[in-house]
Amino acid sequence: MLAVSLLIGIAALYFIALAHRNEQRGALADFSQMLSEEQSAIGERENVRYRFLDAASDVVALGGRLAQGDACQQILAGKVRELHPDFDLLPAQETIRRFCDSGGTHVEIEPLRRLNVVLALRPVHLDNGTGADIVTFAVAPVPSPTVVRQYPRLLSAVILISLLWAGLAFRWIRANRRQLRDLAKRADIDGLTGALRRESFAENLELAIKQAIATTTPLCVAVLDLDNLKPINDTHGHATGDETLQLLVKIARAHLRTVDLIGRLGGDEFAVLLSGATGTAAVAIAETIRLAFAGASPMGATVSIGITELRPDDDAERIIRRADERMYAAKVTRNAVAPP
Repeated sequence: MLAVSLLIGIAALYFIALAHRNEQRGALADFSQMLSEEQSAIGERENVRYRFLDAASDVVALGGRLAQGDACQQILAGKVRELHPDFDLLPAQETIRRFCDSGGTHVEIEPLRRLNVVLALRPVHLDNGTGADIVTFAVAPVPSPTVVRQYPRLLSAVILISLLWAGLAFRWIRANRRQLRDLAKRADIDGLTGALRRESFAENLELAIKQAIATTTPLCVAVLDLDNLKPINDTHGHATGDETLQLLVKIARAHLRTVDLIGRLGGDEFAVLLSGATGTAAVAIAETIRLAFAGASPMGATVSIGITELRPDDDAERIIRRADERMYAAKVTRNAVAPP
């Protein structure tokens, strides 16, 4: 009986020892698994850390403080230079919440507001797709939201001011061009009669001669001279004499074609350019001017007209001189037209 009890006790001790051994083995297995999981977690954290540092800009947030420097090297080596010891970042959870609330665009940190710096955050995603569970962020200076919000207004103001300046500049340029044209026109026009000045008339005549010779079209020049301007000035005054000159130009233009030009050669002598007109046509035009002026002048003034046709070797000076000679031929009888 004692032997049986002893055997039962030994067997119980054996099974107890065996169970304890199995328990130790299970605990060791659990510890090994826990250690493996911890190592995996550490590896995952290091992976996240390296991914974050690789994606971070020169200014990064790590350990709840704002640091500046070579993120990938200095932070790992423990050589982090803080931007300012008082610039503690918001807790990660609050920062991430504000980041998500902002639509992933920017998060404004109050201590940095004074420096006009806003932290732009970007999440780091792992290759295994677990980035949604672990959110880290790099920071980089971006324009202040206040400035960003004002960009459309500033741009609109700049565009409006530019358009106003462009409009003013355009009006100024147009006005100045008009003034320049007016000045040029005044420089080309005789101030008393409105006829072309001698130099301007000669330039236009020179061009017309070249064109007529090149196209073999006729051209005539007529020289007009008042017969009795001096007696009018002496009797009625120079103002009346000036009015007589103005009347002659007015009547001449009324009977000239739109292509014809009249210029004042000097004193009471004028020249008319009759482009495309033959000698016969020029004489007819001159006669209408002579008759109309004689009938319209209240002072009884008359005009003598000499006409010449274009020759192949003519220039402006030569053809005017020849027309002037024909005018003196008409002066013999006065109030007459001397044909070519």
